[in-house]
Amino acid sequence: MSFAGLGNISEAKDRFWATVSHELRTPLNSIIGLIRLLVGPGGDPLAEEQHHQIQLIGSSAETLLSLVSELLDMAKAEAGRLDPQPSVVDLVALAERLRMTLRLTVADTGIGVPEEHLERVFEEFFQVPGPIQARAKGTGLGLPYALRLAQAPGGTLQLTSADRAGTTVTLRLPHRDDEAPVVGRVLVADDDEDFRATVRRMFTGFAVHVDEAPDGLVALQMMAENPPDLALVDLLMPRLDGAALIQRMAEDERLREIPVVVVTVATSSHYPQGAGTVVSKHGLRRESLLEAVRNVLGHNDE
Repeated sequence: MSFAGLGNISEAKDRFWATVSHELRTPLNSIIGLIRLLVGPGGDPLAEEQHHQIQLIGSSAETLLSLVSELLDMAKAEAGRLDPQPSVVDLVALAERLRMTLRLTVADTGIGVPEEHLERVFEEFFQVPGPIQARAKGTGLGLPYALRLAQAPGGTLQLTSADRAGTTVTLRLPHRDDEAPVVGRVLVADDDEDFRATVRRMFTGFAVHVDEAPDGLVALQMMAENPPDLALVDLLMPRLDGAALIQRMAEDERLREIPVVVVTVATSSHYPQGAGTVVSKHGLRRESLLEAVRNVLGHNDE
């Protein structure tokens, strides 16, 4: 088969993963996000049984999401398209704002890993043989994916273990400084109404005002009437998609300076030029979203 043919197959596969991700992960993430808001601080009071039932719904949704996401994430990592999504962790008191390498160590006193298997624990789909591991029904993707997550921002992941003597895992990450600006007006352009509602709640206390647009064309019209301080843009939208919206913004001198955060399930090969910061919809949390906003606002000021 020619190189051109292989390239077409690869591109078709990327489109397939992006479509599957969008159709399955987006509604699941909206369900999980709204459940967290319901049971979290500031939510309406719930009866004990209601609280229990909502938690069961959330647990089922997270289980389904993890099944869909694990293979998709590994596929992206294998193709070299793993994009780190840093989030804020309150370790300032410990670090004293010093530039350093942060080391996190987790140790257990479990069954450990026999020496003859240590070299293979980071291989995809490898599972240490044994009755306990068989009952766990794992996929053999957890450690390989954790390794790639550690390496994406320039970190390392090391594992030491001995049979029936426990396991120690050490994560080392480079230090980075963060600021915490508050943004005025935010425009969220996404065709998923539930996701827009979730994002609106996430901006509570961080943004002064949040506008919503169901597609890129409406978003462009709203920007022309009242330019926002920040735009959150989904790539996969009807009428005018996210890439086209960002291109139209770049062509308009009134809009080209507006910072853009892309929130999407698409792979990195689909990111448009001008997408300064990209956040995955998979398992989106308030902390990671606001961290992306801080990043793009900081880059815009430089």
